[in-house]
Amino acid sequence: MRDVVLVGGMATGKTTLCEALQKAMPHANYIYMSPLTVRVPYLLRQTTPDLLKLPRDDYIRLVLTRKDEPTHDVPRDELDAIGQRIYDAYGPTLFAELGMAARKPDVPNIIDNMGKAANVRHCKNNGLYIVGLTCSLRERVARRTNDRKGIDPADPSAIEQQILRTDAFMEVGRALRLAHVRYATDERDITPSRMVEEIAHVMR
Repeated sequence: MRDVVLVGGMATGKTTLCEALQKAMPHANYIYMSPLTVRVPYLLRQTTPDLLKLPRDDYIRLVLTRKDEPTHDVPRDELDAIGQRIYDAYGPTLFAELGMAARKPDVPNIIDNMGKAANVRHCKNNGLYIVGLTCSLRERVARRTNDRKGIDPADPSAIEQQILRTDAFMEVGRALRLAHVRYATDERDITPSRMVEEIAHVMR
C-alpha cells in the first residue's frame, strides 16, 4: 500500500481529484494540508504566543491534536506570512513531517496540497507517490473566478495575481518537477475517473 501526495497550484483540480478518490476509496485517510500548515497555527498563536519557540516534536504534536477544530477564513497574505514564519522557525521539511505524522496505519493516505520543493522531496524520499496537477493560467483564473473562495478577491485580474504569488511562494514549478506523474487537468482526455483509476492502481 502506497500513500499519495497531491501537488499543484490553485485551481488545478486537487480538490476535485481528492473528492473523486474519496468516492472510489472511502476507507482512505484524507489529509488536507492547509489547516496543518497555516490555519491551525494561525489560531494557536492567539493562545500560545511562544508557539514557534516550542521544540519541533512538541509543535507537531500540538498542531495535530487541534487539526479537526474549525477554522475561519484568513486573508491569503496573512496565511502566507505565518507560513513563512513557521518555515523560518522549523526548517524546510516541517510541512512534510506534519503531513506524514497525520497518516493512519493500514489504510491508504492521500495528502492534499503539499507545498515547497523540500517538503515534496522529503515525501518522495520516504516512499510516497507524488501526483502533480497542472493547468493553464487562463483556465485557472476562470475556474477560480467561477468558484471563488471566501479569501479570494472578486476581480479576475486580482485572482490572476494571487495565483502567481501563491505559485511562487509554494514553489509550485519546482515541486511539480519532483512528481512521479503529472496530469494537465485542462486537457479533454484527463478526467477524474482516469486519474483515479491510475492512482488507485499505484496505491494498491
